[in-house]
Amino acid sequence: MQRLLATLRAAEDAAEALVGALTVIAETMGVGRASLLLATPRARSVLLVASSEEPMLLHVPVDLAHHPRLRDLLTSDAPELVVTAEDPSPEALFSDGAGEPPRVVTFVVLPPGGVRGVLVIDLSSPDEMTELRAIAYAGVLASALASSRLVEELREQTNPRAAVVERPSRSALLDTYAEFFDAASEGIFVVGGDGRLLFVNRAGEHVTGWARSGLSGRSLLELIAEPYRTPVLQLVQQAASGTAFAPFDVELETTSGDPVVVSMAASTLFADTGAAVLSFRDVTMERSLEDELRHTKEFLERIIDSTIDAIVAADILGTIILFNNGAERITGWRAEDAVGRMSVEGLYPPGAAREIMRMMRTEERGGVGRLEATRQLVSTASGRPVPVMLSAAIVYEEGREIASVGVFSDLRERLSMEASLVEVREKLQITERQALVAELAGTTAHELNQPLTSIMGYAELLKRRVARGPLATDDDKRPVNAAIDVILREADRMAEIVRKIGQITRYETKPYVGETRILDLEKSST
Repeated sequence: MQRLLATLRAAEDAAEALVGALTVIAETMGVGRASLLLATPRARSVLLVASSEEPMLLHVPVDLAHHPRLRDLLTSDAPELVVTAEDPSPEALFSDGAGEPPRVVTFVVLPPGGVRGVLVIDLSSPDEMTELRAIAYAGVLASALASSRLVEELREQTNPRAAVVERPSRSALLDTYAEFFDAASEGIFVVGGDGRLLFVNRAGEHVTGWARSGLSGRSLLELIAEPYRTPVLQLVQQAASGTAFAPFDVELETTSGDPVVVSMAASTLFADTGAAVLSFRDVTMERSLEDELRHTKEFLERIIDSTIDAIVAADILGTIILFNNGAERITGWRAEDAVGRMSVEGLYPPGAAREIMRMMRTEERGGVGRLEATRQLVSTASGRPVPVMLSAAIVYEEGREIASVGVFSDLRERLSMEASLVEVREKLQITERQALVAELAGTTAHELNQPLTSIMGYAELLKRRVARGPLATDDDKRPVNAAIDVILREADRMAEIVRKIGQITRYETKPYVGETRILDLEKSST
């Protein structure tokens, strides 16, 4: 059945559609031939229009006066099965009693002109399932023939004298279709070219709340909300003249005063009588949900784009599908150049993206499917690496990986601030050290000055006493004076050192023994 439907939909014209459909029926049912005949409602004559064995539309007339069985089938109101003939040609199929009558499936179709049809299938070994399949195929063909396009092409491509398609009146068509329209689940308006309502089905009553008796003869525009009236009237006139239009949304006024949104489409089924058939269904709830989802989506997109951090998502093949403003700012890539065109691997150094996915599939950092904050490098459009803090996750659907999303923060400013803080901290430490050294130096100089002054005073006193003292000769005084001179000289030296210590203003060091460094007194006291 799916193959038959696909064949009918894919065909570009009537010949391709019907011949392709009959070929599918013959092949799937394992029969030699499947044929289609169409006739007028009065069934005075019939035309063989298509066969699975012919590549083009046919126009072989069959006189029903010689085929009463076929005439009975075409005037029947319900599908019927009868017995098979071995030769399914028009001359042999519809005998009037000589030999076994044919097995055919008859079906009523509803295109413009009220055409009825017969699907002829050679069922050599009929059974219940085969018969049911034949009826099902006939139903699909009937639905296809309800397309005005297909029937119009049949009119153009077959012999117009042999094709017995008549144009019934508008009222006759309404009588023919009234029961069918009332059985439809969608609302149906039959509207004249002037916009007057000719027919409303039961579903239309249910959607609008109006009884059909109260709507008959009124203008359709009375049910249409003001902004839609002019375009709807134009489309009705278009459909009434034989041109269909694609479905579109219209707001209808109901008896309760609450407007409903309907999706409306047109059929040119009644175009020959100057009328249009409008089908519609209530989509108020659907459109409300669509609006809500759209608003939610737009809200989330605004949140994502207003986020300072970069948010990048990729499908399972690695193609970028989301690239927010933060990602543009950090990487320098534009969203239109990245989304759908760029692989997420291009944002990282070689091999980094695969390593990130590997970590997300293990328990290493946050568990399977997640990656906790980790330092990474991101490549910019200019080729410069940018340090970032990355968090990532895998998106699953029914246990399958379908995408991955990463959120990363630019660390350049943070790292620069950290470097500045380190530098300030080091300078502060140096300043504190210098202050400490200066304080220590001042204390040391103060404390050393007193004993050093005493040493130098006593050395001078000792030297004078030696000069006047009891030592007998100058030879005896000479070594004592020499020692006293050494004491005075070294005391002067120590006094100079203490003076420099008292002048220390900064902390400067110099190498000492091995790797040891000591205070450079000269530089520190300059």
